[in-house]
Amino acid sequence: AMKPIAEHPSLPSTLDLVACTVVKGRDFGDVWHYHPLCEITLVLRGGTERWVGDTLETLTPGSIAFLGPNVPHDYRNTPLPARRPGPVEAVVVHFPVTLLGEGWHERTDMRPLCRLFGRACRGLRVGGATREPARRLLVRMVRERGLRRLILLLELLDRLARSPDLSEIASEGFRLENQSYASDRIGTVCAHIERT
Repeated sequence: AMKPIAEHPSLPSTLDLVACTVVKGRDFGDVWHYHPLCEITLVLRGGTERWVGDTLETLTPGSIAFLGPNVPHDYRNTPLPARRPGPVEAVVVHFPVTLLGEGWHERTDMRPLCRLFGRACRGLRVGGATREPARRLLVRMVRERGLRRLILLLELLDRLARSPDLSEIASEGFRLENQSYASDRIGTVCAHIERT
């Protein structure tokens, strides 16, 4: 298997607690990589495949995926012999798992969110009735900054935490193997989250 590249937070803007970028162009500018931040990607148009952990899927416009920290992934726009892929456009949000401060994952009222983050260690696709409100929140996040953007992210996470419309992308076996990528502090949070 190809070893994913560790990407250090030279991600869009590490100064923003919640980074939100619109990716546009011939491709997503991705390689097979992982990083310590959580990532939510909404594909507005274009793209051919999404590779998360050990699972490769066809991309469709409107698809939304939530990846926990250190989940190897790659978004592709691959030319085929008979077809040149069109341009891509996506909204990509990055934020740290420590967003809510230290120890948040030990609080009882945070259990649903804890479970969400635990499941995100395998990558989650957002479907069903949750997809449209999630899409609207992500598109709004592009225009907002600072606290307003954080509020929208929390609203989105709350929705996802309560949604029955999420499904794991990578296989169960993959997640266990993935633990070795985790940096200590984030690894600890993820391990705790998975136990709850």
